Amino acid sequence: MVVIITKNINKKTKNFLKRWFIEPKANIFVGNLDFDRISSILEYIKNNVDSNFNGLVISSTNKIQKYKIIEIGNLKKY
Repeated sequence: MVVIITKNINKKTKNFLKRWFIEPKANIFVGNLDFDRISSILEYIKNNVDSNFNGLVISSTNKIQKYKIIEIGNLKKY
């Protein structure tokens, strides 16, 4: 399972994510993809978002903790 929480996402990237995920609440995307597919989606996001975009990705893995957390975008503290 994958959960992507976004802030300041542009329309083009949001529409791209809707191809792969459901959006149960505004700017929160949930899906069930393998990690290789997630990596390519994250690469697309990094190349197509504005400088003020923030995102948090929580993905299940087969590692000890069973999940992985990835921050993407502008990571400056507010």
